[in-house]
Amino acid sequence: MLLNKDVTEKLDTTFERSSLIKSMARQLLVILYKLRFPNLKVGVHFRLGLKLNITKVNVSFGDYCYLGPRANISNPLSVANMVLISSDFSVIGNDHGMYEVGVPMRIALPSNVESLAITTIEDEVWIGQGVTILAGVTIGKGSIIGASSFVNKDIPPYSIGAGIPAKVIKQRFNQSDIVTHEASLYEHG
Repeated sequence: MLLNKDVTEKLDTTFERSSLIKSMARQLLVILYKLRFPNLKVGVHFRLGLKLNITKVNVSFGDYCYLGPRANISNPLSVANMVLISSDFSVIGNDHGMYEVGVPMRIALPSNVESLAITTIEDEVWIGQGVTILAGVTIGKGSIIGASSFVNKDIPPYSIGAGIPAKVIKQRFNQSDIVTHEASLYEHG
């Protein structure tokens, strides 16, 4: 689904209010990180914090996303649009080999880096500070993940999940509100 024109205009206006110096600094930071991590793809108005660590995996962010400082991404990650990820975020798991006879796990590589499970974060998700997500998990559209949670299973759309391991503790909207919310944000058809 594409964002409707009114929402896109509001987002663009909000992001363009920054001073020219701040805007240029943010753009330079993104350019430097993309040079350091060639498998990093980002959409428009992407913002990020310092001390990003990405292993040699594909990572993509949609439009209007924020990635907080000290993120550690060691598995493929696909992030949709309008996602907020707070500081100390991690995507982990399945990134060490453990089945190679005669090679210590400490130095073993996974058998096939390209086949690592992709972690997916759908549109308009908010991930709190210190959240760790296990490789291959999907965080559904419009969900919120509470601070310091460990997410080892998929979280359905418009859910609020928290804990170790994370469990759905509440729904963000009822079904009628979801329909209204999506109709106001997205173009259909």
